[in-house]
Amino acid sequence: MTIAIEISHIDDFYYNCFNNIASQHPDFTFIFIYNKNIESGKITCKNIEHHSLKNGWLKFLFGNLFINQRVYGILKKRKANIYFCIHPSSYLNKRIKTVTYINRGFLLKNKNELLQKSFCLIVENCLAKDELMKQFHLSDKKINVIPFGSKIYSPFEQSKKEEVKKKISSGKEFFVVEGKESTEQELIEVLKSFSYFKKWQQSEFKLIVMLSENQQPAISNLIKNYKYREDVILFSKEQDSISETCLLSSAYAAIFVAFNEKNTEKIMSCFGLKTPVVIAERDYIQSSFSDNVLYFSGKELSEKMILLYKNESLRSDLIERAAAYSETVSWEKIAEKIWNEIIENSQE
Repeated sequence: MTIAIEISHIDDFYYNCFNNIASQHPDFTFIFIYNKNIESGKITCKNIEHHSLKNGWLKFLFGNLFINQRVYGILKKRKANIYFCIHPSSYLNKRIKTVTYINRGFLLKNKNELLQKSFCLIVENCLAKDELMKQFHLSDKKINVIPFGSKIYSPFEQSKKEEVKKKISSGKEFFVVEGKESTEQELIEVLKSFSYFKKWQQSEFKLIVMLSENQQPAISNLIKNYKYREDVILFSKEQDSISETCLLSSAYAAIFVAFNEKNTEKIMSCFGLKTPVVIAERDYIQSSFSDNVLYFSGKELSEKMILLYKNESLRSDLIERAAAYSETVSWEKIAEKIWNEIIENSQE
């Protein structure tokens, strides 16, 4: 059997997931279809073929039409039996059974006919399944829930954490905020919450805000007259030698104000790194992470920061629950679930 897979980029979840599957099933042929050129040396299994969608100027002129035709040509030529994709398009047809992973962004903007052409749909939580069934009148049997997978992260040794803290926060404990996906107003609210925390706790805690290089000038200007500006550190991975993983592992807690698919892997890394996560409350997030994170709504963030600071037992429980959960959604375990879904659908 030949299985084709849409891959967004090297080292993403799907790449690692299907590399794992291919290594365990040498009698099957796997075709990785990339949106851009890749290094062939990255392919680790002999039963994996790779196809890059080249001709950038044609993609620029004809957009999705070019991509759709190229992908369909590969599927037809290689006689693919199953196509696993994350961006369902109009070229899908009943001759090739399609298993489609639906993310949150797709749910919000796409049309029913694209979903109907998929033989099987996979979503990451039960809320997404309910939305699909209500919005597009799809059968319960057509939709399966498989959580987003993550590689397993290990917490840093305490000595390494202290080394990072000495380098970035003068040895003080700190909250780290993922700010790259946040609006300026959202970051203002975070600063207000940190002010309340500092006022009531009189602690030496720092606040590190992870930003893109483009955000730096505006946020730097924003904190010029901020009372606790000496305790706020703006961090950009383009400028700082410390990695984001080091930063997240060394933080007292990680705060996520905005949420999208880009932050899912980062949140999952915090679970393995044993850093508690505080995140803005949304139904979709709660359906994914349950009680493995601490939620806040409106102006509650300062209360959650104080709660974690005062209640070490709650913080420890949160860390252990999240770490245990991360082990259940490793790339290897999620790969096995996806493989079982593919095999089941190939036999129908």
